[in-house]
Amino acid sequence: MELIQNLIATLSNLPEVEMSDDDFYKLVCDKENEKTGFENEDNIYDCPICKNKGYTYIPQADGYAVKNCKCKIIRHGLRKMIADNLKVSKYTFENYKVTEDWQKNIFDKAKAFIKEKNKWFFIGGISGCGKTHICTAVAISLLYEGKYTKYMKWASEGEKIKYLRSQPVEFEKFKDSIRKADVLYIDDFMKINDADKMTNSDYKSIMEVIEERYTSEKTTIISSEMNISEIINIDMAVGGRIKELSQGYCINIKNDNARNYRLKGEKWTVNQLVIIQYTAMLMIR
Repeated sequence: MELIQNLIATLSNLPEVEMSDDDFYKLVCDKENEKTGFENEDNIYDCPICKNKGYTYIPQADGYAVKNCKCKIIRHGLRKMIADNLKVSKYTFENYKVTEDWQKNIFDKAKAFIKEKNKWFFIGGISGCGKTHICTAVAISLLYEGKYTKYMKWASEGEKIKYLRSQPVEFEKFKDSIRKADVLYIDDFMKINDADKMTNSDYKSIMEVIEERYTSEKTTIISSEMNISEIINIDMAVGGRIKELSQGYCINIKNDNARNYRLKGEKWTVNQLVIIQYTAMLMIR
């Protein structure tokens, strides 16, 4: 009502014009939709649709309705990713460097995946080859479409899941959040904080998440330092589900230190390369 009263006050200074109810409510909505809001005070996402109000006015036969803008979902997702130290402004398609054929293959498949519905994207292999970069670019692209995107850093979330499994009510809430997410992005899948072998509790946590996504048939993005064959060797049920749903988008990067961008430009001795390779093997046991 206040909205209409404000508009009437504005229109009272204009010459009289006959106007239907439909035209009047359209004018009301147009005027309000022109206003700028304050949802982007942290400069995280500048919305061209609602001008950072978080909602828009839609004219109807008997008045108008207020509709939440998709930028609410976008900002929520971006803020969560940033809070988890994900470099959302850096890890974009524009910043992904394609200098070799294997990188072009990754880039092309990632771009094609965005157009798919309810498929899985898997990329596994050596650390430092751009897995997190390309997965983040995919996740953000889907988030910008207004799809609720949940980010999971496995090393920390895996521990949380193990704890929640002893808290039935909280655990059900967690599973519900996994179930409802339009897009789930799991980073460093099956990587644990300790160098020890995974426990039965770790395996159960992994299966809980994969099974929820498998049965809900929702878009899922997974990066891992293991390739799909290594995951299948560890747990056939988990690896088999990932391989099945990521057909066409299952990328395994050759275990070659030359593909690790963190080592580019460095001169390494044979002993140093052996140590790096051995450390990587320990991490996936």
